[in-house]
Amino acid sequence: MPYIKTTFTEGGFLTDLKDLLVTNGWTQETSFRKVAYNLSEIFYATLSGSTPNEKRPLTIWLADHIIVKNAGGDMFGIARITKSERFWGDLPAKYKVAAGTPDITKLETDELLREELHAWMATQYEENAVDTSELYFYMLNTKPTVPTGKTAVYPVASAQGAVDVEILSYTPIKNTGSTSVGYSFDKAEFDLLRMQSPMMKIKTRDTGTATNGWLTNWWSDSKIRVEGLVSNKTVSIIIQADNTAAYDDNNVPTIPLYMGQIVPLNAEDGNESVLFGGMAVSDSKFDYTDTKPLVTTPLLPVEKKYPKNPGNGIDNLIVKRSKYGAYYQAYYLSFLTAPDTMPPDRSSTDGKQHVSSWKNERNDEYGFKFSPSSYDKKTHVSRAYVVHPEEGHRGYLKDMIMTSSMGHLNGDTLKLKVAACPNVFQHFKYFVVDAVSPMTKRPATAFSPAGFGIFEKEA
Repeated sequence: MPYIKTTFTEGGFLTDLKDLLVTNGWTQETSFRKVAYNLSEIFYATLSGSTPNEKRPLTIWLADHIIVKNAGGDMFGIARITKSERFWGDLPAKYKVAAGTPDITKLETDELLREELHAWMATQYEENAVDTSELYFYMLNTKPTVPTGKTAVYPVASAQGAVDVEILSYTPIKNTGSTSVGYSFDKAEFDLLRMQSPMMKIKTRDTGTATNGWLTNWWSDSKIRVEGLVSNKTVSIIIQADNTAAYDDNNVPTIPLYMGQIVPLNAEDGNESVLFGGMAVSDSKFDYTDTKPLVTTPLLPVEKKYPKNPGNGIDNLIVKRSKYGAYYQAYYLSFLTAPDTMPPDRSSTDGKQHVSSWKNERNDEYGFKFSPSSYDKKTHVSRAYVVHPEEGHRGYLKDMIMTSSMGHLNGDTLKLKVAACPNVFQHFKYFVVDAVSPMTKRPATAFSPAGFGIFEKEA
């Protein structure tokens, strides 16, 4: 199980992460580009107003997807989005009539021409329209397959439509029963049994300003630091973009990413997969103790609701299935720790709660010696248990331990004695992350922020 310390480029983060997984025992199942555009902007656009036809907008969302599978059969998707702003004037002539408007009649009835239009849209990728601070992650039960000879597409211009992989093609159906003609889609082509999870968006930096295009101090060749464990079943890594341009106010925090298995406490339970990450927020005084979700509206597959308590990976964990089969419910972390309200308050002198604001000798935290204990000189750790309000303790995260965040510093090594082996220890690299994540935010963890160790080696 290799412990890695490496760097990715922001522009290559998607493929660099995939290559890292494949090198360490994962398999790439498929990859494709998904198009999402607004059907109404072509099929029944209103021609009122003075805007010239060639300047009428056509927004195209493009998402590059890579599907990977670990040695345990768990399947995860990773996606990156770009949003390209186009106009009717950019459409090739074959898709338009002489007046410069889209040829609605042909595009409605000629499936081959419509597919050619979708293929053209898939080429409208703009590097300077990519927000390289964002990636989307999700879980699946089956591999997506783009219909032969087609471009993966959904006729709604949104991030949801671009990242959804249950709907990869459509056929327009004209609605003639109303006074205004519109279109709907034939759902027979949708694969709603693919069971895609809520899509978790991680964001590595947030300076509170526009990040798309070149209005940024981060470029496609900027580096992202990556450290942690990548085995053939588990990814447990820490990610941080270049923080030299915004080193204060937690604009570029350390972010966890876990894709892997729950080791079950019940031998009859399966090894369910789990997914969680983290997100940068521009609020330097974000209240990590507030139980109000940061992600108030989870990004769900288009045709799925998951109406009660879905996980989102930022305020809680996403677990593939509950003991009795419910998909993608919100779970939480539990470990042996002191009360969350026990002193010190883990806050800086100016009220900031993120880790880099209070881990210094000027804060009260350094007047306490919880870890290692001043009594026995040991750090008290436990498994990173995964719990549910109804099921209780389901199991624990593979290759990870958790502990109080008081006393230790990032990079410390925790040594855990191997049972029945007097001189053999498991070494865990200690971290505390700053991003809003299940490691730092109530109610996802019993103690915020939680310290944790990622398995490094046995020696």
